[in-house]
Amino acid sequence: MLRHEGRLVIIDGIWNDDDHGQDGAADEDAHEHPGDDSYTDDVMAALPLTQAESVDDVIRLLEWAGFGAVRRIDLTAIDDAEGHLDSVRGRYGLVAGR
Repeated sequence: MLRHEGRLVIIDGIWNDDDHGQDGAADEDAHEHPGDDSYTDDVMAALPLTQAESVDDVIRLLEWAGFGAVRRIDLTAIDDAEGHLDSVRGRYGLVAGR
């Protein structure tokens, strides 16, 4: 439960590697999320953001859940410092309140 006037902070990335271009071919630069082999199909189906295509999908889910004033945090410096943790479409940071 979030305290009154509390903030939710999310730092994550878009890990979905099912990226297909307009020609239907898989993106050759897509990386698998570390540990993907530990997620069963049932677990993947229960996680609402496993098919997220962009941070906008995450923002829509937060707004649907009643969070407002969602703002993005620039993680460029962290991405540069931790290049070995690249996600498929970039990491993101979000702050939201109720």
